[in-house]
Amino acid sequence: MLTDSPQKAQESGRASEDFVNYHYVLSDDEKFAIVEFSVQRPTKASLEKINAIAASKEPGVAVFEHGKSSRQAMEAEFRKYKKDFSFEEFAGFKVQGGKN
Repeated sequence: MLTDSPQKAQESGRASEDFVNYHYVLSDDEKFAIVEFSVQRPTKASLEKINAIAASKEPGVAVFEHGKSSRQAMEAEFRKYKKDFSFEEFAGFKVQGGKN
């Protein structure tokens, strides 16, 4: 992947703030994944990793930036791959009865 696990980095003495964090959900056909990348404390190394992802020209890669992309545009793209995509569930907040 993009970086060592936090445990492996700690064992090797690498600074944990260089890590690019991510979580994902597989597409309905399990050939793609919807992935959110983030960094807790931006450093030159972590921003270079994020920029490399954003610059990808691989087929199927769509990049959305926080604060620049609308929720509607992101959901429309994500639902091409996962028909019941939900930001609430993706972020770990299951909505029940219309309330968080």
